[in-house]
Amino acid sequence: MRLLKSFRQIPQNMWILAATTLINRSGSMVVPYLVLYLTKGVGIPLSQASLIVAAYGIGSMVASPFSGRLCDKFGAVNVMKYSLLFTAILLVLFPFFNNYYVILVMAAVLSAVNEAFRPANLTLIADIVPHEQRKTAYAVNRLAINLGFSIGPVIGGFIFAIDPHFIFYIDGLGHFAAWLYLAYHAKKFETGEHYNVRSGEGTPEKKKFQQAFRDHRYMLYLIAMFPVTLVFFQHFAMMPVYITKDLAMSEKMLGILFLVNTIIIIIVEVPLNEYLSHWSDIKSIAVGSVLTGIGFGMMTISHDFALLILTIVIWTFGEMIFFPASTNFIAQISEGKNTGEYMGYYQVLFNISFTTAAPLGTLIYEGLGAQMLWLSTFFMAMITVGLMYFLRDMDKKKAVSAGA
Repeated sequence: MRLLKSFRQIPQNMWILAATTLINRSGSMVVPYLVLYLTKGVGIPLSQASLIVAAYGIGSMVASPFSGRLCDKFGAVNVMKYSLLFTAILLVLFPFFNNYYVILVMAAVLSAVNEAFRPANLTLIADIVPHEQRKTAYAVNRLAINLGFSIGPVIGGFIFAIDPHFIFYIDGLGHFAAWLYLAYHAKKFETGEHYNVRSGEGTPEKKKFQQAFRDHRYMLYLIAMFPVTLVFFQHFAMMPVYITKDLAMSEKMLGILFLVNTIIIIIVEVPLNEYLSHWSDIKSIAVGSVLTGIGFGMMTISHDFALLILTIVIWTFGEMIFFPASTNFIAQISEGKNTGEYMGYYQVLFNISFTTAAPLGTLIYEGLGAQMLWLSTFFMAMITVGLMYFLRDMDKKKAVSAGA
C-alpha cells in the first residue's frame, strides 16, 4: 500500500521521462558488447579495444559538463531530444568503419553525443519531482533503465551471435523511437510543475557557473565515489572477457547473467528503496559499496555458473541501494543552484571511472591475472566506505560548530 501510494504521488511527467528512458534502453546493446564487437567483429586486439573503450569514456567526460551547463541554459528536455536524435544517426554509421583510428574517433564522438542524455535526465528529475519523492523517482528511473536492459543486452547476445554489426542498427532504432516519443510530449514539461530553482532565476549567485568546484563538500563526495564506480564498471569492461575467455562461457550465457541482474532490479529496487527511505544517503551509499565490493570480490572463487549468479545477486543489491542514494545526494546539495552543472560533473566522475576501468582492468588482468583483478575490487570498494564515513563525521563536526 505504501509503495502504491508513493507511485501515485509521482508527477505524470516523471512517468513520461521514465517511458522515454525505457524505449531508449530497450535497444541498448552496443556498450555491453563493445569490447567483444571490437575484438571478435572487427578483429582488433584486446589492448587496442580497451583504448577505444577509454576513448568512449573520454568523449563522455568532455561532453558531460557542457551538457549540464546547456541544461541550465536551454533546458534539459532540449538537450535530451538532440542527444537521442544524433546518437541514432551515429550508431547507424558506426559499423561502416573498420580502421582502428577512425573507430577511435567515432567512439569518442558517439559517446559525447550519447552521454549528454544522462546529466540532462538526472537534472530534469530534480526539477519535476518534489524533494520527498526524488529518491523513489530516481529508483523508478533506474527501473526504466534496467527494464530496458532486460531486453536490449539479452537480445543483443543472440543478435551478436548472428552478426555483430546488427547491434548498432537495433540500438540506433531504439534511440530514434525514444526521440519521437519525447518530442511528442515535450510541451508537457514546459507547462508542468517545477520544484527546483533553475540557473538564471533568483539571485545573481545562482547564475554563476563553476558553483560545483567551489563546493568542497561536493568535491570530496566525488572523490569518495570514484573507487566504487571504478569497481562497478568492471561488469562492462572485464567481466565479459573473464566469463567468455577464462571460464569459456558463450555470449548467450553472458546475456543470461545480465538478465539476472536486471530481473532483480525490476522486481526489487523500487520497493527496496521505498523501504529504506528512512536511511540517510550516506548510509545507503556505504552499505551499497560494501555489497558491491563483496559481490565483485567473490568472482575470485566463482568458477561455475551458479557461483557467478550468486556474485551478481550480491553486487546487484549493492547497486540498487547505492545508485538512487548517490544521485539523490547530488540533487539535495545542488538545491537552488546550477543542478545541471552538478549533475554534469557527477557524470564526469562516472566517465572517468568508465575510461579508467577498461585499461586498468586489462593491466591487472594481463599482468597479475583474473584472481588479483577481482580481489582488488573488494579493497577499492572499501575505500569508498571509509571516505563516506569521513564525510559523515565532517558533517557532524560542522553541525556542532554551527550550533555552538
